[in-house]
Amino acid sequence: MNIEANKKNLKVNYKQFISHPIISLKKIIHPIFLGMMPSRRDFDLKYINEKPKVEGPVLYLVTHANSHDAPITSESLIEHFYILIGKQPLELVDRVFFNANGRFEVDRDDKEDGKKTAEKITNHLKKGFNVVMYPEGTWCIKPSQPINHCKWGWVDIARESNATVVPIALEYYELTDKCCYINYGKPFKVNINDSKQEKNDELEEIFTTLKYEIWTQFPQMKRSEVDPELWDKVMKKRLFLLPFMLLMVALSAFGQRNLEVKDVTTGLNVFSGQDTEAGMVI
Repeated sequence: MNIEANKKNLKVNYKQFISHPIISLKKIIHPIFLGMMPSRRDFDLKYINEKPKVEGPVLYLVTHANSHDAPITSESLIEHFYILIGKQPLELVDRVFFNANGRFEVDRDDKEDGKKTAEKITNHLKKGFNVVMYPEGTWCIKPSQPINHCKWGWVDIARESNATVVPIALEYYELTDKCCYINYGKPFKVNINDSKQEKNDELEEIFTTLKYEIWTQFPQMKRSEVDPELWDKVMKKRLFLLPFMLLMVALSAFGQRNLEVKDVTTGLNVFSGQDTEAGMVI
């Protein structure tokens, strides 16, 4: 993939910094976290194709399989983005990453909160900044099912913001080698008269096709060679390694934890997400 071209998207111009200082600061900090991303994985990355070149703000829609998805998305895109996450307790390293990099939180069980969050994301895209969403909402961990059904909220966001949508499929292969495959779909727009259900169905078809294209790249195996309990072992391993992975990155991010940068709009430390009295104020 063209890493140098993507790194140009990390630059912050003077006008952008003046009009959106908080977002611009997060964009400046982004390369620090980008450099930490490889430490969060013990597997290789394989790109099926090149990331499409798109002008203007992008709404990246990504498949969802496990806790590696956010750092892998960051590592593969290079450029800065805000990410949508569900409201939930977070480990220290995740809280540091999401608050410093930029995130929108939504209560999945509260429709009103969902509408307000969608408005915030739409406005963010209209300002010219990128957003990453995982439309499935939860991990898809069934071995014979490529994706979960997607939620429809992204359609209104893409329509109202006029942002370009870029679908991305991530697929983890752990049977004969440790690898995550990344497959970019073709960019598209949501028009004013497009049916919400039809566009969501279209996205699910795109995700499924992208996953199938990845599956064709897997090493061939004979059914007689496959351990019938292998998938359960893979799932147990993913969950078992999660605390160790978080600890490893927490040690790398320890220096960031004590940096006090106050967001005047929230009164919170940009890095920790906690109340702060001292340090830089933005």
